[in-house]
Amino acid sequence: MQAGRPLFIAPDNVSWLDLRSVLMAWKDTPEARRAIAYSLPMLRKAKEVTITEIVEAGGQPAGGGCRGPGMLLTWLSRHGVSASEVRAGAEAET
Repeated sequence: MQAGRPLFIAPDNVSWLDLRSVLMAWKDTPEARRAIAYSLPMLRKAKEVTITEIVEAGGQPAGGGCRGPGMLLTWLSRHGVSASEVRAGAEAET
């Protein structure tokens, strides 16, 4: 899409937004951090927020950063969002 900014996309036929369960894919990049900050109003309304980190081949976090989901969970908690982490991919298989 190359929009240069975070996007929220919903199907055309959606008449309401179900925020019971939200899944966020985390990648430690400036764009991802900005998207999370911009989405705080919606995340505060969600009943269940789950974060999963994008891990590239070799088990290294995508984006090359050092801020993992744990730091994101703490930051979200400070902003009134209760979230949990789910590990996926090669890292979860070991």
